[in-house]
Amino acid sequence: MAKLNKKLAIKSYQKQHGLHHKIDKKYGKVYWPYLPILLVTILGMSLGLLISTQNQNSKSNTVSYASLLTTTNQLRIKNGLSPTKL
Repeated sequence: MAKLNKKLAIKSYQKQHGLHHKIDKKYGKVYWPYLPILLVTILGMSLGLLISTQNQNSKSNTVSYASLLTTTNQLRIKNGLSPTKL
């Protein structure tokens, strides 16, 4: 009885961890189509991370709202319009 339980425990362990499959060419052939998808995903995420870090560095060069409002109001006054207020 103890040997039977031990064999069942070993089999359940193997199935739980995927050790009951034969690893051969047929087994590996199934996963080949997914490798390009994985590669494209990793490259896309890397590129997105690279672009987002460059955008964070360029945010310090942006115009503030106050200076934009001032410039707009000066142009509006030159054109005879009333200044805008926020």
